[in-house]
Amino acid sequence: MHLKNLTVGSILLMLPVALAGMPADASKSEKSKHSEQQGKSDKSKKSQKSDKSKKSDKSKKSNKSKKSKKSAKKDKVDVCHLDDDTNLFHVINVSEKAVAKHLENHGDALAGSFFADTDGDGFGAGVQIDDCPNPGTADNADDGFPDDPAENSDTDGDGVGDNADQCVTEDATGYDNDGNGCIDDTDGDGAVSYTHLTLPTSDLV
Repeated sequence: MHLKNLTVGSILLMLPVALAGMPADASKSEKSKHSEQQGKSDKSKKSQKSDKSKKSDKSKKSNKSKKSKKSAKKDKVDVCHLDDDTNLFHVINVSEKAVAKHLENHGDALAGSFFADTDGDGFGAGVQIDDCPNPGTADNADDGFPDDPAENSDTDGDGVGDNADQCVTEDATGYDNDGNGCIDDTDGDGAVSYTHLTLPTSDLV
């Protein structure tokens, strides 16, 4: 049959026959493939969401763990614990809540900076040598005379300690032959003499 001889009516009459000849399973197969693809896509999306959720939970737990460790460190305090056998202090780390009990009941002390007190006058010198108040230490480095237990400061800087200096605020450096911390009155006339250790006397009038 030639297409030229086909009318609209004959084409419409032939259409149901053509459709009837198509395999019924073709349409179903296409629908099934589409459904499978859609299912795989949904599973993939769910899997991605699940992975993100797991990572988020791990991250939150990790952050909580870090915060918890930091908090635990902040709550700890260094205390000098007195050893009954050696009668010496050593540093231990206790919780803030336990500090008071250690200080009151065990004879412990707070850790700090302690310096060598070689003359035993309660004043240290030099650099820090201990974190605890063990024998031979002091909690300061103020000793200007680390080998003289009778002196620790020299206010006027003349080399004579304040306890022995009879003129605490007078710098007698170079004019103090008798070492009393005052400018000498070499001729006894009541007027101080700026007599340098190697120079002649010259009274100030």
